[in-house]
Amino acid sequence: RGGFDLTIGNPPWVQVDWDEIGLLSDVQPKIEVRDWSKRQVSKSRMEVIEENSLRSPYLADYEGAEGTQNFLNSTSNYPRLKGGKANTYKCFLPQGWRVGRDSGVSAFLHPEGVYDDPKGGSFRKAIYPRLCSHYQFVNELKLFSDVHNQTKYSVNIYRNEKKGNVGFANIANLYTPQTVDVCFDHDGGGPVPGIKDENHNWNTEGHAQRIVTVDDEALKLFATLYDEQGISPREARLSVVHSKQILEVLRRFAEQPYTLDDLKGKYFSTQHWNETTAQEDGTIERDTQFINDIEDWVISGPQFFVATPFYKSPHDPCTSNKAYDEIDLRNTPPEYIPRTNYIPACSPEEYRLRTPHVPWKEGELVVDCYRVINSEMIQPSNARTFQAAIVPKGVAHIHTCVTTAFEENARLLDYSALSVTVPIDFRVKSTGANHANKSLIDQLPIFLEDHRHRTQMHLRALLLNSLTTHYADLWEDSWQEA
Repeated sequence: RGGFDLTIGNPPWVQVDWDEIGLLSDVQPKIEVRDWSKRQVSKSRMEVIEENSLRSPYLADYEGAEGTQNFLNSTSNYPRLKGGKANTYKCFLPQGWRVGRDSGVSAFLHPEGVYDDPKGGSFRKAIYPRLCSHYQFVNELKLFSDVHNQTKYSVNIYRNEKKGNVGFANIANLYTPQTVDVCFDHDGGGPVPGIKDENHNWNTEGHAQRIVTVDDEALKLFATLYDEQGISPREARLSVVHSKQILEVLRRFAEQPYTLDDLKGKYFSTQHWNETTAQEDGTIERDTQFINDIEDWVISGPQFFVATPFYKSPHDPCTSNKAYDEIDLRNTPPEYIPRTNYIPACSPEEYRLRTPHVPWKEGELVVDCYRVINSEMIQPSNARTFQAAIVPKGVAHIHTCVTTAFEENARLLDYSALSVTVPIDFRVKSTGANHANKSLIDQLPIFLEDHRHRTQMHLRALLLNSLTTHYADLWEDSWQEA
């Protein structure tokens, strides 16, 4: 009769990757137990393969993963998935539409990747005109016991036939399915509950204002806020909108005329040293210790916080991202430098040769500038999502962080002062993204049209960040007698 009336399911969430470490760990458990780096695995690969007669199984496993990737990425098999990251659950969506009747429905529980993949625009163009309802969950209450608590997924109800207009019900920040029913049964009165309740527990209350209708106008707003200029609204990434009121707040952000991207050529963002490749090529080495020279400091993500460049110092040894102590800023000496997990592994001359350059002055390196650093990996459910501070000249960092240098210190202070505010933190949270990379920070406001408070904003940024004598030049250069 033309296909299924209803297709429903929870397809496998499997990123098809070549898991070399997993295969080698089966015969050499110490690789997994001792958490070998990719560099250690690379050096020992052939020895492990030959000692354990693993050549044939190794090649067969590699061929299987490569073949599956090529099949799932083939535009002949899945033309709508072109450009996005391959994952088995994505393949079920077009299959569901294909085997269903035009008037039928497909309903799938799957991860949020289809909505936030920067290269998934063409697939979203096929999804949005079919989508009836999108209910986004965070696994904080461990409804899926074998999945990480911060994993996001959603219940998605699709029409099999593509409609001319877009209009779907969207509820975000859900922790139990019952909240969806409460939202639809609610009368709309009273304040909208937040993400957490007054006891700091995950909030499972519902409210009619939590149901946000996403239409073509809303997608146009999301495209303006979150995507590259000129992208089609139907290819836009989906914002995490907690309530109807939040949609109005986002419209105010869209009216802000100046973003970091408008300073083309006058700023430069970099992830500096890749933690794996920079060790493999002998640029840096893992060696947790106190150092005497600021130029030997390679910053890791936990070492800074909101407007606090000296936040934590790693244990020795530092075995995880929790193996850090908070720094007592009341008792640090003027020249204080925290421990570092990495130090340069080559000569100072070679180290500078490998360091990224800024575009506005020939021969000037990023380490010759004060920079705003932010954590690249972020969690929208955290109290503060966007964590940014000013770092001294000379320091490097690993790729879990992003630093942004500016041609003028005044622009550095503009950006620093705004980046630590609650409104900007909200703006980052609303993306629902887990990465504050260059494409995200390029969208952030760089300064306010109203300059009446600019001096006070600069002063606050300087007072919060200038914790040691390493900031003396910035303080002196930015000083205003008034």
